[in-house]
Amino acid sequence: MVKQIKLTVLLCIVLISSTAQAKQFDCFARVRISPREAVVRQPIRLTISVYTATWYTQPLQFSNLQIENAFIIPFTQTQPSTEIINKKQYATLTFYYIVYPYNVGDMTIPALDITATTPAVDDYKGVEIKVKTREQKVTVNDVPKSDGESVWNVASNISYTDKWSKPLNKVKVGDVINRTVRQYASGTLPSFIAPFNIKKPEGISIYDSEPDIIDRRTDKTANGERVENYSYLFEQEGDIVIPEQEVTWYNPSTQKTYKRTIAEKHITVEPNPDLAMLESLKDSLAALNPQSEVQAEDDKKIPWKKIAIYSIIGIFILYWLIKFIILIVRSARRKRKLYLESSKQYYKIFRKELHKGNRVTSLNSLYQWLDKLRDSSQPADVSSYINDELKSKFYDISHSDNSKLSSKEKKILSEISKEIELHFNKESGLNGGINPV
Repeated sequence: MVKQIKLTVLLCIVLISSTAQAKQFDCFARVRISPREAVVRQPIRLTISVYTATWYTQPLQFSNLQIENAFIIPFTQTQPSTEIINKKQYATLTFYYIVYPYNVGDMTIPALDITATTPAVDDYKGVEIKVKTREQKVTVNDVPKSDGESVWNVASNISYTDKWSKPLNKVKVGDVINRTVRQYASGTLPSFIAPFNIKKPEGISIYDSEPDIIDRRTDKTANGERVENYSYLFEQEGDIVIPEQEVTWYNPSTQKTYKRTIAEKHITVEPNPDLAMLESLKDSLAALNPQSEVQAEDDKKIPWKKIAIYSIIGIFILYWLIKFIILIVRSARRKRKLYLESSKQYYKIFRKELHKGNRVTSLNSLYQWLDKLRDSSQPADVSSYINDELKSKFYDISHSDNSKLSSKEKKILSEISKEIELHFNKESGLNGGINPV
């Protein structure tokens, strides 16, 4: 009796162990940060890679990353690849963020929850697996001073253009000349570009307008442009010097401070016999100054009743417009989601991977397509349905597009056909052979 109990327990342990091994998942995530020590407003690249010993059947899903005292730009378009770790090949999906810290001190990057859909080892059915990155620390320092003065701009490079609306060699009293200064900064956000600190010489009134902040980011990095416009009213005749301007920035890659200088300009202002319009010009230019506009509005009576009525009507129209747009967007998303999860989409992915000529990724995408075929068929005729689809599609690839297939693609297609034939003859009862090449 005791021997029978021991034998039963031993069999249970063996069965549990074999079942756990059959459903073993080899999936994990790693984080890379560059650099680990930075300065305020320096871009920090946070790269996250998710590894699986099999393949992915669905896109990654990850929680929203929030970092205190930092601005985050997500580049969450995953890049697939393969990597060898400890002599074992892993399918890898990589995405990254660019983080701009605001304050000096230790910045904590919290753990990120990621959901990967991948088959277990020695299986082909995708299962959702939860993986999690580790919390990271980055040291943030202040930007080093240059010649005892603080430096605001942190960028890999800054260039500029300085344009005037009229030639500066023929200026008369009362002339108005517009000046446009453009600063283009690589590797930073447009809101982080320091304003052009204009210097005002005597004998000139300068009127500025709101700057244009332009985002020039690419799919790999952040770039920005700041455009400032000034109107110069020349009020006195004689020699006037427009002072030189310096554009200074700190390059974190080289850990050096750089400067560009806008050279000074010497202008001879000629007398103007017709000065009757000078005061009128000053009034017109002053209207462009936001402070003058605020003071003028204070003297006017504000029609609060009309504003309230128009605001209520506007809010009502805006409410129904937003509601209508939300309905359209939801419908489009549903249709898009159904298409992305359809067997047609996964068949296109398989064709694309086949043309790339990589046997591993071609086989992975083929199994993903088969999963979708299995899900879209009736349980009673799943084997015959998949068999018919395989024959039809493989025939189209090997005959209709045979002239477009390279010898390497034909070889891969032939190997895949044999593996699929053997696998489904054994596991799903498919018969008749595929062998299209």
